[in-house]
Amino acid sequence: MRIAFFIHKDYNFTFDVLSRAIPELSRDHQVVGILEFPEVLTKYSGLDIPKKYLELFGPWTTMKLGLFTLRKRLGLIVGTVHNKGGCSSFSHLSSKYSVEYQAFSNPNDPEVIDWITTHEIDVVFIFIGQILKSGIIHSPKCCIVNKHSALLPANRGLLPVFWALLHDEKVGFTLHKVTEKIDDGEILYQKSYEKKSLSIIGWYERIYADVPGALVKVIHILETGNEPRPHAEYPASYHSLPDRADVEQFENRGLRII
Repeated sequence: MRIAFFIHKDYNFTFDVLSRAIPELSRDHQVVGILEFPEVLTKYSGLDIPKKYLELFGPWTTMKLGLFTLRKRLGLIVGTVHNKGGCSSFSHLSSKYSVEYQAFSNPNDPEVIDWITTHEIDVVFIFIGQILKSGIIHSPKCCIVNKHSALLPANRGLLPVFWALLHDEKVGFTLHKVTEKIDDGEILYQKSYEKKSLSIIGWYERIYADVPGALVKVIHILETGNEPRPHAEYPASYHSLPDRADVEQFENRGLRII
C-alpha cells in the first residue's frame, strides 16, 4: 500500500502519531507523503481559533491550553538535542524516513488531487479539520480514512470528547472511510474506554496513544479485505461548537478541559 497523511502542524497529538506510525507502516508498505494544510475550526482559522477558545473557555483555561502546547513543543526540541535520532518537526520527520513533505492551502484544490493521483496513493489518513469534497475523496485508489475521537455514529462533528463527557457517554475513537457526509462512512476500527476522571486533554492523550497501532490494523483490513470487527451500536448524534452556557454546565459538573 502507498500511504499519505494530511495534517496541520499539531505538535500536541498528531506529531507523536506520525512519529510512531510511519516506521511501523514502512515495514510492509510505503509512506509516500505528508501534506500539510492550515488549521481550521469550522469557519475559524489562524488567530481566530485561540480567540474563539478564549471566548468559550475563558482566560485561565485558554492560558493553560497555550502552556500545554508550548510545553509539548519545547519538549520535542529539547528531546531532539539529547537524542540525536529524534525529530523535532514534521519536515525533520519526513526527511528521516524519506517521505515527501509539502504544504498546500486547501485539500480540495486540484493540485492536491493531482498529487494524490500522480503518486498513485492507495490510502490517505487525515488529521485535518477541512470538509473534503468528492474530487479529493475519490482520488486515492482505495480510500481516505479519518480518525474521529468518538464512537460513531455518536457525537459526529466538533469537540466530540466534550460532548461525550457532558452527556455522560462512553469515550472512544473511530477510524472510518470518508464520504461527503460529515463523520460518516464505513467504520473500519473502533475502540472504547472504561470511564475515568480525565480532562478532555487527558482523554485525547489516551486516544492518540492508541491511534498508531489502529492505523496499522486498518491498513491490514483494507489490504486483505477482511471484514472489520462488529462494533456496538451507539445512538447517532451531531454537535457543533459548544456555547458559553454549555461550557459552564460542563464545568459545573466538575468536568475539566485540561
